[in-house]
Amino acid sequence: MGRTYTPEEIRNIGEGPLPSIAESYDELASMVNAARVSAINMFDDGLPVKHEVGVIFVSLWEKFETAAREQPVGLRAMGKTFVEVADRYDEDEQDIALNLEKELENIEEVTEDNREEVMSENPPEEKNRVMPSDMRL
Repeated sequence: MGRTYTPEEIRNIGEGPLPSIAESYDELASMVNAARVSAINMFDDGLPVKHEVGVIFVSLWEKFETAAREQPVGLRAMGKTFVEVADRYDEDEQDIALNLEKELENIEEVTEDNREEVMSENPPEEKNRVMPSDMRL
């Protein structure tokens, strides 16, 4: 069985590590973008025909750029989602607690009503009751 997390732990992950990792990817994306010209021009020797390796490299570089640029967006969205999940969990717990309180009140009311109904349908028998006046010392 896997580890379970409390809403507070989920919230902390969404507000702490995920945005922090996203910032690291922002820095990476910035460095990748800055190195783009150098990386793409690495295989450009001015000849009209491109090197086969250069074409493959540029294609891979563009995929790397895309991943570096999109990753922080996904991490930030995941962080916000974690916080929302924790908030909803807390709201659900509050609703459950409120509903439980209401149900306990209902149980008390219904129990009292049922007790009165049972008492009216089946009053205690008078002949079996010992009254103080019947007691002799």
